[in-house]
Amino acid sequence: MLHFDANVTLLWREVPFVERFQRAKDAGFDTVEFLWPYGEDLDAVAAAIQQSGLRVALHNMDGGNMAVGERGYANDPARQTEWRSMFQKALALAAHLKCTRLNCLPGNTLPQLSPEAQLGQIIENFQWALPQAAREGVRLLIEPLNTFDSPNYPYGHTRDGLALIQRLNSPMVGLQYDVYHMTRMEGNVPQTIRAQVHDIAHIQIADDPGRHEPGSGRIEWRAVFEAIEDSGYNGYIGLEYNPLGATDDSLRWLPVQARRGCRTSDLKL
Repeated sequence: MLHFDANVTLLWREVPFVERFQRAKDAGFDTVEFLWPYGEDLDAVAAAIQQSGLRVALHNMDGGNMAVGERGYANDPARQTEWRSMFQKALALAAHLKCTRLNCLPGNTLPQLSPEAQLGQIIENFQWALPQAAREGVRLLIEPLNTFDSPNYPYGHTRDGLALIQRLNSPMVGLQYDVYHMTRMEGNVPQTIRAQVHDIAHIQIADDPGRHEPGSGRIEWRAVFEAIEDSGYNGYIGLEYNPLGATDDSLRWLPVQARRGCRTSDLKL
């Protein structure tokens, strides 16, 4: 079965953030995900989620100023105190929402530090964080990003994310696999999903080019979804795309009755 969730950071942006959870519920979803809710009242966010009755599959921790290109800062010794404080805030929200996946971007390359020093700082921060995450039953995720959109991010391929996961050596760390990013960097998405399914803790989707809804670009979605089904992956597939028009119109490929679970054959691809 395919299980979808709606990323309310990107979808329904025509309404305030806290109203998007009810929009997702009204559209037929039972699960959502979101990036770190910058500037939002976290109590109000939690209340909106609980009022809607939705589950949360995943959310990000603070990644810095994403709008100007930051992609986390776990690698920066000068921001260790900040990173650890924001991690604890994100973990508290995840625990409150019973969310078991927390995406933690490691950070862009810092030209003033050696790669070894930056990797050492990442490992030190994650080793500090992992026992706390384990107590709450929350897995920390590493996400490779395409280097066309994020040119200073050093984890641009599946192998890069897996290498960091191997160094962290914990069952509480997994791979966040984004079909849009890895299509741009590697191709061979169905093969990678089948080969790496045991490392993949969460999947996100958007079409290429443009990062819009499935069917708007060149990705062969039927092959991707069949690979997810065949692999035995039983987690969520996050709709992390920028709609070309209204969000509800962008969901036509995913019939309402399929939004809480379906087969590839149920999709309008």
